[in-house]
Amino acid sequence: MLLDVRDRRTQREDQGQAEAPPKPNKGKTIIMILFMVIVAFVIVLGGLVLFGDQVMETVAGIWEGPPYEEHAHVMPLSEFTVNLAGEGRTAFLRAEMHLAFEDGDIEQEIKDRKPEVRTEIITLLRGKTAENLAEPMEEDEEGGLEMLREEITDKLNQILVSGDVETVYFKEFVIQ
Repeated sequence: MLLDVRDRRTQREDQGQAEAPPKPNKGKTIIMILFMVIVAFVIVLGGLVLFGDQVMETVAGIWEGPPYEEHAHVMPLSEFTVNLAGEGRTAFLRAEMHLAFEDGDIEQEIKDRKPEVRTEIITLLRGKTAENLAEPMEEDEEGGLEMLREEITDKLNQILVSGDVETVYFKEFVIQ
C-alpha cells in the first residue's frame, strides 16, 4: 500500500502535475492574531505605566477647558459635603470651588481665616434645597447655581478686609 502512494506521486511528478499547495491552518492564523493583540496591549500598558502621569495631566487640562477668566489669583478651597435643607428625603451636596480675586493679599487672609470662610460657605449651602440649586437659568433671571455663586461672593466680601473675592468657580457640584 505504501508503495502504491509513492508510485502515484512519482507518476504525477513525471506527468508535470505538481501537488496542490497545502491549505493554510486557520488555528495558527487565529493564534498569531491573538499574539499580536496581546503584544499591542502590553506595549500600551507599559506606556501608561511609564508616561501615565503626563498623559493624565494632559487629559485633565483638556477636560477642564479654557483657563479661568483673566483673574490675577485663583485659589482652590477643599471639598464641601453638606446636608441640604428641605423636607422629606435627605439631600446631600458635594462641591469643590475656587475663589478668584485680583489682590494677592486676600489669599493670605483667606488662608488665615479658613475656618471662618468655610463656616460661612457651609451655612449658605445648608440653607439651600436641592430644588433651589437645580433651578435652570431663565432668559432674564439667574439660575440657582448662579445665585449661589453671587451669595457666596457677597458673604465672603462682607467678612474679608484685605480685598474682594470677584467670583466663585465650581469645579465640582453634585447633589444626591
